[in-house]
Amino acid sequence: MKILCEVQVVNRTTQANRTPRPVKSTLAIGYKQNASDSNGNTKKELEMLLFSGTTKTSTRYKLKGFLQTMKLGMEGKDAINLRLNIAAATAIPQKSQPQQRMVVSKRSEYPIKGFPRTLKSLTINNSQLVKLSFEICTLRNLTTLDVGGNKLTKIPPELGRLPLTTLHLSGNCLGELNDWCWMRGTKLSQSLRELDLSSNGLTYFPPALVKFERLVSLKLNHNQLTRLPFAIRRLQGLRSLHVCSNKLESLPAAIEDLRIDLLDVWGNCFRGFNAEAAQLQSHRLSASNTPQPLWLQAARAVANYKLPLSADSVPAVLIELISEAPKCLCGKLCYALRQEDLLQRVIQPKFTNIKNLTYSREHQIYADVVICGPNCSASQQLKALFALMFP
Repeated sequence: MKILCEVQVVNRTTQANRTPRPVKSTLAIGYKQNASDSNGNTKKELEMLLFSGTTKTSTRYKLKGFLQTMKLGMEGKDAINLRLNIAAATAIPQKSQPQQRMVVSKRSEYPIKGFPRTLKSLTINNSQLVKLSFEICTLRNLTTLDVGGNKLTKIPPELGRLPLTTLHLSGNCLGELNDWCWMRGTKLSQSLRELDLSSNGLTYFPPALVKFERLVSLKLNHNQLTRLPFAIRRLQGLRSLHVCSNKLESLPAAIEDLRIDLLDVWGNCFRGFNAEAAQLQSHRLSASNTPQPLWLQAARAVANYKLPLSADSVPAVLIELISEAPKCLCGKLCYALRQEDLLQRVIQPKFTNIKNLTYSREHQIYADVVICGPNCSASQQLKALFALMFP
């Protein structure tokens, strides 16, 4: 009798501190025929041979009793099928490794019996897929998912439970419903490193995306984005940002807070300096004297005193507020973000932290800024600048 199993050999007299790892092996159980005894009868001894994957030869163990199966064998009963001569025993060919990658390039290749639970990488491209099955969202070992070039309009919320590191969703229709519930999954937001949402008809930046603080590469090419949020400054791990072929008129000044190796803004609709808005802003800065709400004063106090942003010391609403608040030109965080605090297309970013910038040379890139209040240093400088430009 031969069985294929995982075996862990422990020598109790010489065992080291570390427990040996189980190894996929073959166990052969049978009789060894020895020389005849004084009566001319052939002596039989029940033995077990161990064939491990690391050694070509077998290890022989004499059995005096091994659960009920060995007991039956020692008594010579026929309840189990034992080899009469174990000398001829050989190892069972081990099965191939569990499947970890699968590529589906057309609908006929879609697995009828379901996906292997051991998959780590799954690619389903150009298969007219209109719905992502719940079964895919239960593949707990999955780290890479590529479903580009399909017709998906919605992603199941359960996908947010997977620890994916790479997610490609390009060439779908996610901008039709703009359902981003799946981005609220804690595991996904903590594990995702690479996200591709190109060619999805997006008209705005998904709000929940700014919480993916471990994101390294983000592709939003060939959409209809008109603005990027100031809260993009939360993506401190971002090294590659692709937003080419959109409808961006300007960039948020918060782009200066990121350390990006590659910024691609080619093929957008960057517009020139907004003189009218700047002149209007000059009057707003002079007239603005609105009392600050309590929540705004609390948020600024937390930031000024550098209190730890933990749920034990700071309310969750303030943590979110501080994490996503844009920075004023004076360097302080600005939480109000009212219309009178926003200046569109009034400065040219320096891109000091951007290593490689790809853009249309015929367009100057301008940035939007936020002013934290009429008394800040940046506000005074802007008012002086506007006074010179518009006497």
